[in-house]
Amino acid sequence: SSVLTAAIRESSSRGVLFVAASGNDGHDLEVHPFYPAALTFPGLLCVGSTKSRDNWSAFSNFGSVLTDLFAPGENVFSCRVT
Repeated sequence: SSVLTAAIRESSSRGVLFVAASGNDGHDLEVHPFYPAALTFPGLLCVGSTKSRDNWSAFSNFGSVLTDLFAPGENVFSCRVT
């Protein structure tokens, strides 16, 4: 949305880092943009998913220009609040 884009642009201009998930469609972000991950602001960090052996998760969106880094995203144990 234009409101989210404006908020990311403003926070980026003030030195705030905005972290966005790359998405879970298995698409190249440069061909099939997923927002806000596909925005190109200096303060936006786009993160994709890897498996336990640090190889790319097939469901994770990617992009040679838009994806900044990959982090564990499969079989990650966490707390669940019910």
